[in-house]
Amino acid sequence: MSEKSESENKEQRAGSNKGGLSIASLRDSVQVGAAQVKPGMRLFLNAKRDKLVPDGHADAAFLYCSDTESVPADEFFELAENSSPEVSEPGHDDELPTMDNTKDEILAYLEANDIDHDASLNKSDLLELLED
Repeated sequence: MSEKSESENKEQRAGSNKGGLSIASLRDSVQVGAAQVKPGMRLFLNAKRDKLVPDGHADAAFLYCSDTESVPADEFFELAENSSPEVSEPGHDDELPTMDNTKDEILAYLEANDIDHDASLNKSDLLELLED
């Protein structure tokens, strides 16, 4: 019977490679239930990746999102603070959310406008807060 080398005797576990390095799980890097916003326009990051600019802007370097894509609200609002004035922040326009919006979009609007709310409320209850 041949003897196996030490590396052949090591049992491979899910989430690791043959070199023994851990591979982070995608599930660990995604915040489940995190608020999302849909900017509604193609946005790009500048070269330093610290500002958002609209499609066609001279500083556009990396695509951040498409016009139909949702992005994490906290990340978007942080980037939008430093962004060019052409980038509109959801929740700061004249149009109020409706039942057509997702719960995450309604929550993002409430947060952007500093409206006190309970995130566990359903969509219709959240929309009632806008009527007050």
